Amino acid sequence: SSDLAKENDMPTPQPTTYERIAQNHVNSFRGTYLGPIGAAAVIVSTEEPAEETKRALTASFKALGYTPQAIGWAQTAASGESDASGDLFTLIEGIDPFCVVSTSHASTEALSRSYNAPLSIETKTLLLGRDCRCFEDLDALIATEAGKHKAWGLLKTLPKL
Repeated sequence: SSDLAKENDMPTPQPTTYERIAQNHVNSFRGTYLGPIGAAAVIVSTEEPAEETKRALTASFKALGYTPQAIGWAQTAASGESDASGDLFTLIEGIDPFCVVSTSHASTEALSRSYNAPLSIETKTLLLGRDCRCFEDLDALIATEAGKHKAWGLLKTLPKL
């Protein structure tokens, strides 16, 4: 009967060329990227966001139809530190998310350098054709009720899944 079971087993699907390339990109960022290779949203920061910020972003994306497993978290060097902006470009393009959120002025500067494109803070902006929302300091912004409303007002303009 074990021979019959082997005959009925479905072959394990092999990754596509695109998936292998994306996996190679993501693997090279161990320690600075946490999330799936096919994340629908990538959140970029120079420091690990505060727990309340993580909860707020996860809840905001959930309201837009994203599962927590569809969110990737990328950490980049601040301006003046070792410049990893080119690596940030490689990471985001390898993942190819629907949207990107930058949590601080420093991470927005890193994204701008990485893509060689100006990004607007706290307004709708595009990052090489994908929706991008950049904050001056999301941790500080969501410390007040008014700030939470302002942050949600901007985040809810991201594409829904």
